[in-house]
Amino acid sequence: MQPEQDLAGGRLLQRSLLPQEIPSYMGLDIAAEVWTAVDLGGDYYQFLQQPGLLGIAIADSSGKSVAGAIHAALFKGQLDAYAQQGKLRNPLVVLDSLNQLLCRARTDDAVALCYGILDLGTYELSLGNAGLPGPVIYHAATKSCEEIVNPGVALGRVPGATFRASHRRLEEGDVVLFFSDGLTEAINADGIEFGEKNIHGVSALEHVLKSFAHLPAIEIRDRLRVVLKQFSQREYPEDDVSIVVLKLDQKVALKAQGDCPYQEALQAWLRSDEQDTSALLRGNRLLEALEWAKEQAIAHTDQAFLEASRRIEDKEKMQAKLLEEAQKRAATADRLERLTQQLEKSLEAERHSRLVAEMGELNERIVALTISSAPGTLKKRGASSKMMRFFHERGSVMIV
Repeated sequence: MQPEQDLAGGRLLQRSLLPQEIPSYMGLDIAAEVWTAVDLGGDYYQFLQQPGLLGIAIADSSGKSVAGAIHAALFKGQLDAYAQQGKLRNPLVVLDSLNQLLCRARTDDAVALCYGILDLGTYELSLGNAGLPGPVIYHAATKSCEEIVNPGVALGRVPGATFRASHRRLEEGDVVLFFSDGLTEAINADGIEFGEKNIHGVSALEHVLKSFAHLPAIEIRDRLRVVLKQFSQREYPEDDVSIVVLKLDQKVALKAQGDCPYQEALQAWLRSDEQDTSALLRGNRLLEALEWAKEQAIAHTDQAFLEASRRIEDKEKMQAKLLEEAQKRAATADRLERLTQQLEKSLEAERHSRLVAEMGELNERIVALTISSAPGTLKKRGASSKMMRFFHERGSVMIV
């Protein structure tokens, strides 16, 4: 009875991790869901929001049952803290910070993560991966699918691990599909995975996305689930599947999303007594607000808000630059240490060879001097010939 109670409690915890509502933005269509397996896992999806930015995270804790759900909850809390601190823009900074945190915690569980951040001003999507695949992007202009590949180990495994980021500009009609590996690794009766490409270079997953990309996001999600059930011939997936469908229906200028480019963010900042740095503007949203302010007679509060936004962006750019330089210095230091060790070994070998050569030359000189001595001298010294050979054989120097 106790294991069943634990499982029920774990499922309640897992459901509590999921967003209570889907973010709403003009021109964007978003749908999401978790398809749970029989066993409880650590899958979940998460939306992270800052003014002008929308973050999407798909995470999978390596722990199973209740432990995996608890670990996922702690990880979600850390991502929420980054959103509060305004640290969402750079995927590399997010992945590196989370990896250091988990490695220092010395936990047995790792977390696989697919992380994307969408700039709502430029519609540029920045992506980073740590142990999870994807996402897959459907490009409406070419009616083709692109799988984003950023190889990286799961977070919490390797201290100092390096990660890669990709950047894509979304256009109207494009669809981005975020998912956990339970989707691509689902197997049919022939042992073929759902994400495995056929001889034509197209997977079952990509075929579904191409076929239904013209539909609303929620219908794409639901059609995908139906096809997955038919493919695997299973009512429930073998492993949890977290999925987020993001479709760009129409590009909307930031000015059309509020009274001014920063009105919503300004009010959030003021409500926090000017302490909530996550509300401050960054990137293109800040540039647009500054351009807007040039044409307006703005109040002192607005000026303070824009100045604070400029300072926080400069600070974060400097932190990102320092992190990059620190990684380069660490790599250079490692290379220098290896070269130093190689040099020391080489010098030691060279010194040994030189000493052996010098000893050989001295012994040869002793033999030559002895042979060139007068016969009488040789006779007098005949008693010491055995001793001379003794030193010669052992590489020692004997003065004659």
